Amino acid sequence: MMDHASETTAIPMAVRGYIKRAKGGTGSQRDRSFEPYSPWTLVLDTETDTEELPAAQPLLIVQYRIYYERQLFQRGVAYDPETAWPEEVKTIEEFCLRRRYYCLTANQFRSLFYWIGYDLQATIVGANVFFDVSRLAVWHGPARTSMYGGFSFMLLRESGYPNVRAKKLTDIAYKFDFAGPPAPPIKQSRRFQESAVRPPPMRGTFVDVLVLGKALLGEGRPSLAGLGKKLQVRHPKLKAPEFKRPITDEQLRYAVRDPLATAQCYFELRRRYAALELPTPLHRIYSEASVAKGYLDKMSILPWRQVQPNVDPTIIGYLMSTYVAGRTDTKIRREIRRVAVCDFTALYPSGCVRLGLWKFIIAKGFTCLEATDDMRAFLNLVSLDDLQRPQTWPKMVGIAQIHPNEDVLPIRGRYGRRPGRRIGWNYFSQHKDDHLIWVTTLDLVASKILTGRVPKIIRGLTFSPLTPQEGLQTITLGDGFKFDPYADDFLRLLTSNVLR
Repeated sequence: MMDHASETTAIPMAVRGYIKRAKGGTGSQRDRSFEPYSPWTLVLDTETDTEELPAAQPLLIVQYRIYYERQLFQRGVAYDPETAWPEEVKTIEEFCLRRRYYCLTANQFRSLFYWIGYDLQATIVGANVFFDVSRLAVWHGPARTSMYGGFSFMLLRESGYPNVRAKKLTDIAYKFDFAGPPAPPIKQSRRFQESAVRPPPMRGTFVDVLVLGKALLGEGRPSLAGLGKKLQVRHPKLKAPEFKRPITDEQLRYAVRDPLATAQCYFELRRRYAALELPTPLHRIYSEASVAKGYLDKMSILPWRQVQPNVDPTIIGYLMSTYVAGRTDTKIRREIRRVAVCDFTALYPSGCVRLGLWKFIIAKGFTCLEATDDMRAFLNLVSLDDLQRPQTWPKMVGIAQIHPNEDVLPIRGRYGRRPGRRIGWNYFSQHKDDHLIWVTTLDLVASKILTGRVPKIIRGLTFSPLTPQEGLQTITLGDGFKFDPYADDFLRLLTSNVLR
């Protein structure tokens, strides 16, 4: 049991919410971009000036390789005349001549980038694509519409080509695309603009091998050297030499190896992903969750809001407000302390299996029941020993509105002077009766075990799945194992694979 709170601090807290779109809003429009297959692949990497301008890191050279199918079509090095010294330009030109590389200026490469990546619709591949694209940019600004909150990078001025846009999705993953084509000229009449048939925009195909490698292989923060070693590619990343200016042949040999290692990692990851036979395009795999969603699509499982569109938005708002994404911050560093090792294997899928959430995933929806008295009775009786019994967990699929009074709960708010909101698992009290918070039954059970007191429940709701959706497909996994979504629990399967 935790010690009693000794100090009380008022902080502004934040909760997630649900906003129902107004009729006629543009947010529900379908993405009309097209994704044609292209046999072309452009692999690029950049080196920057970290000596004279370490903060800005302006572009110094670009190393690239172009493939048709898997056959090398062109390889080259491009330099930025505004950054490279005259003696460095001579070194680069001589290096390219000896090794039969194309030698370009940065602007020539930018034109090549659009010819291959936009006109020929090639897959643009890199290791940390965001950094490379941002180094190529001659201007940047905030992105709009579907990429709002991201960046818009101009690579060529007055070229007629669209900007490249990037929006952060996870700690390492970005979504990339080409901005849409320019709007019709203002001189055209409104009637003509409305009647004209405009082709769907070509958004492009971008793949970051570090993101793709982590999604398919997992295990920690990726690096090109580690990925190449794990995939056992023929030409892995070389050991980095000391990078000082002027640039030398040794540094150029190291630099041109990176796109080769990146290309070999990409082709091997593409081969492994193709073996999964998932419907999700390769360039839309951003994390392990993307792979899992691909399996759900392969089973023909429809999203919840699609099969049950008429759920009371108030209930959705209650559910959203209970969701707190956890994170870990190191508060004690470089100190010798006594610790206890807690090994949680497959924590999230294990919890989902205990709660029986697979039945919700394949269901036509759920029912919501008022259960205030039942939830109060359950919390009064539940103990730590009960959590060791599998039959206890399905009873905790619910949420409750409470009047907190020094209950230990996860709260998202601003802590200390650091910017942004973080999760604090603290004693929490709310003195006003309006806008009382909603929390999950699991958090209420944890608070009771830690404090020895049952939180004051104002209203409790429990959820039960409806009947399964029709037409779900049996899929074949690795080693020829067939999975039936009606008979098996996919989350349990994920847990057992992690344990193996």
